[in-house]
Amino acid sequence: MRDIFAFRKMLGPAIVKLVFWLGLVLIVWTVVIDFRSQQISLGLQVLIFAPITLRFICEFVIAIFRIQEHMRVIRVHLVNQAEPRT
Repeated sequence: MRDIFAFRKMLGPAIVKLVFWLGLVLIVWTVVIDFRSQQISLGLQVLIFAPITLRFICEFVIAIFRIQEHMRVIRVHLVNQAEPRT
């Protein structure tokens, strides 16, 4: 818990996963509304393309968080190497 408040551990990936699942629920809800309003073509397009687009966006954001985490590990490793050994 201390890592979260010190910003050593990121909450972003967990939030992105939550946004992804909520987005999928919203997509399904939109498709159901489209089907009920006789817009079958639009509903099928949303059903095919929206989840793929949502997944790409979420993966991109998670990749940014992973890059940040890897950069932190590299920085710690370099600082440990630079310290003089006695």
